[in-house]
Parts: sequence; structure tokens; C-alpha cells
Amino acid sequence: MSHRQDQSNAVTATPCCACENTTAQKQDGVVIDPKLAALLPENIFFIESKRVAAIMQEMGYESHLDLLHEILKLAARRARPPISSFYVGTVGLSQAGHIYCGGNIEFDGLSLNDSIHGEQCLIARLVNADEKGMVCFSVNAPPCGHCRQFINELDVGELKIAITGKGTFSLDQLLPFSFGPNDLGNAIRLLQHPSYAITTLQQLPHADPAPEARLVEVAVKAASRAYSPYTECPSGVALRLKDGSTYRGSYIENAAYNPSLPPLQSALTGLVGDERQWTEIEACVLVERKGALISQEGITRRLLASIAPQASFHVYNIDKCVKETS
Repeated sequence: MSHRQDQSNAVTATPCCACENTTAQKQDGVVIDPKLAALLPENIFFIESKRVAAIMQEMGYESHLDLLHEILKLAARRARPPISSFYVGTVGLSQAGHIYCGGNIEFDGLSLNDSIHGEQCLIARLVNADEKGMVCFSVNAPPCGHCRQFINELDVGELKIAITGKGTFSLDQLLPFSFGPNDLGNAIRLLQHPSYAITTLQQLPHADPAPEARLVEVAVKAASRAYSPYTECPSGVALRLKDGSTYRGSYIENAAYNPSLPPLQSALTGLVGDERQWTEIEACVLVERKGALISQEGITRRLLASIAPQASFHVYNIDKCVKETS
């Protein structure tokens, strides 16, 4: 999320792609090419690779960034910024060829530190979908320093970042002299990170009835895909909605610590992508390491109680887990 314009003029950017059409029409209040509007799925927060390829061919786009730029106009409308009223949209292309969208998410009545930045939302969605890398992404405002630091956990060598009205940049241009994974001896990058093999769990005492096994399995899956190279304290959250839908969120750690994304916030990005409401959350399961250096229980309990007080909350401790080598 960014509330500032980038003041740096020390970098030379390539022209930002923009495909404007005088015969454009409105979709969700946003002006877009009617031909493109007919090709897009109803939910633009995820577009599978075959459809992406078909749209590229039908529209005659030379670069995926041309398509991302157009979808960005719609993605920003999905953001939830009740405090700032500043709508950040992000659209990224995964290595597998799928398109994901994200937006900034704020929680009124809570600390600003609980907010999910637009770029965090996008990357969390890739993590929760088990993607292995991101090729490029587009954003409608310059990434703030917090987001640039978060992006720095990725393999950013060839990553292209298109900023509306500014140009296309590498992360090295946006974050020179960076502090990152290498400074803490971490050679593994986010999205390329190994899973944790979780073997035993222990449920902590709770007054609510135990959740069904399936929801616990989803939370274990989320914890197994956590990115926690600095504390080795993997954690994950599973949410069940009133209609039975489930969402998972993996903890995403950062070399600078503060930009790390808790697992509940990670899971909530999925609800935003599907236009679901916090009031639909019926149950939440947190899985985290027993006796770890850090704990997600407190922040998860506090945020859940604020946005979904109707939801039950269950905590399972990991007694044993090892990082997989393959």
C-alpha cells in the first residue's frame, strides 16, 4: 500500500504499457475495452493460464503487462481500505502463466499495523496457490518501502514491476542497497521455498466443539507451506465459511521482520479475491509450532474477534516438523 508518490528520479524507466480504447465501456464502474470485457471471467482475481493465452492472442497484446494494465483498473475496485479510502490494485503473472489480483485491506477499529498492503495481498495469493514464482506485476501506485521490502523475499532477478504513470522497473531500481535474505544467510526465496513435513499435532483446550478433521487438514497444509526461514516457526490458518467454503493462509516471513504477514491476514486475501465477507466466517483453525520463538495465536485471536466475533477459534500445536529437502 502506498500513500506517497515516488520522489526518486535516479532511475530510468521503460515506458509503462497502456492500452486505451476510445470505444471503451464501463464494467463495475471502470472504463475498459468492450472486447476485453467479453473475454474476462466473472471473477478477475484469478485467470487460469489457458484463458490468459487466449486473451493475449485475441487482443493482440505484445506483452503480458499490456493485459495486466487493463485488468488493474478492475482489481483496484476490490480493495478494502475503510480507513485511508486509498484503493491499491495489483495484478501479477505467475511462472505457470496464471494471473492473480490483489488489493490493500484495512480493518477499521484496529491498528494500522494489521493492514494488508496491496503487494502483500498479491504475493500471499500466489503462496496460497502453491505457485513457484512471479514473472511480472502491475500496480496503480508506487509501492511503499514496506512493500518493496516484502517483494525482496522473491527471486527478483528478472521480475518486472509496472507502475501506472511511472514506467516499468526492476526491484533493484526501486530498492537500491537493499537489506534482504542474503544478509541473514538465507539462500532460499519465497515461492521457491521447501515445505515443512508436519507429523504430530496437539490440540489446545478449547470450549468450542472440535472442528471437523478436514478443516484441520487445510490448516496443516497452510502451515506446511509457510515461509519461515528466519525463525523456523511455521504456522497456517484455515477458515470455514457458513456455506462450507474453506480458505487457507500461510505465514510469510521477511528478513526485516515487521513486513512479515501473519497467517490469518494471508487467508483473508482469498476471501477478498472471491468477494466474501468477514461475517461469513464460521470457524478458524490455527496450526503453529509448539514452544516456538514466536506465536501467531495472540494476533490471530485479536483480529478474528474484531472482524468475525461469531467464529469459533481452535489452536493446534505442532509437536514435530522437519523442513523437506526436495
